[in-house]
Amino acid sequence: MEDIFDKIIHGEIPSYKVYDDEDVFAFLDISQATPGHTLVVPKADVKDIFAYDDELAKKNFNKTSNNRSGSQSLQPKNSRHKYSFK
Repeated sequence: MEDIFDKIIHGEIPSYKVYDDEDVFAFLDISQATPGHTLVVPKADVKDIFAYDDELAKKNFNKTSNNRSGSQSLQPKNSRHKYSFK
C-alpha cells in the first residue's frame, strides 16, 4: 500500500529534495522544528524503522552519518545554507 513517503518519492506530493539516489530520498521537513530539518527515507518498502534489516539500515543511515571518508554530505542543491547533521 502506498503511503505519504511513496507519494513524495514519486513526485505526487511536492517536496524540497535535498538528496536522491537509488536507495534513499531526502527532503526538507514541511514543519521544521529547526532550519534544515531533513527527512531521509528509504525507497524500499518497509513498515517502519523497526523493520529495517541490517543492509537497509546501513544504506539509509550511512547517508547522514558525519563520516570522515570524504563522501558527499547531504546538502540542498543550489543552496546558500549549510546544514549540520550532528
